[in-house]
Amino acid sequence: MQAKNLIGALNFIVYVSIIFSNLTQKGLCMKVNSHVAAVEVAPPNNTLVSLKNTARKEAHHKAPSTLESDVYYGAGPNEAPSTYERPFYIGESIEQIETIEQTMDRLFEASSELYLNGDMFNAADAMAAEYASFMSGLSKSHPQLAEKEWGFSVDANSEITVTGSLNEQERKWLTEQLNDNEILVNTANAVKDNFLKYTALERGPNGEGSSKYWGKYDVTNENFSDIINMRLLIEQGQEIGPKTVQIGHTLTPFNFVQSMGEQLKNNAHVTYAV
Repeated sequence: MQAKNLIGALNFIVYVSIIFSNLTQKGLCMKVNSHVAAVEVAPPNNTLVSLKNTARKEAHHKAPSTLESDVYYGAGPNEAPSTYERPFYIGESIEQIETIEQTMDRLFEASSELYLNGDMFNAADAMAAEYASFMSGLSKSHPQLAEKEWGFSVDANSEITVTGSLNEQERKWLTEQLNDNEILVNTANAVKDNFLKYTALERGPNGEGSSKYWGKYDVTNENFSDIINMRLLIEQGQEIGPKTVQIGHTLTPFNFVQSMGEQLKNNAHVTYAV
């Protein structure tokens, strides 16, 4: 049995050798690449035929690369900075002119001076005291003139100007009398100057900006006398009501602020509103 198996194996080896020899003589061979396996007819000199895929690879390696070279950033992380660390622009860049703390300080100063017992109110209170003295003398010398409807303010030249239902002679005489009172002139100008200063401050550090309060009105050195009636400001500021508290002042802060606000609302144009 073993002899028969050995003979069969030898016969099989001889058979395979004969088949392989015949295939080589006929020019057939097996070629395999990374993508496809195929049987092709080899040339007589048994030179291997390059596949089309190999040619394409060589052309690819010879072509200039359009990709940029890799950039090595080192072992550490290369993260972009956080949003709050980078400048943020909308349209053209805008230079920051003040910090949040500076804005809060500016608004606190403007509000204290305009709506509380600041320099403007103190000037108005001193003006009211001098006005009371002036009117006491006018009531004795010219009682009819003292009772007429007239007002006064400060013009662009820092002089007191008179308005109201007066004839030209009365207007001229009263204007001279008021301007001869140095205290009245100085305190009236202090009211105007402080009003213009702190409403501009309320709008912004350079007076350019907007406001929700008195700073929104277009009041200037030139048109102040057309908007604010000092006599009305004093008389309304002197009114005593059941809830009014006066401590060492001729005017009450609440009534003064209310009168100023009403005159602005009625006579001034809103130009710098938020």
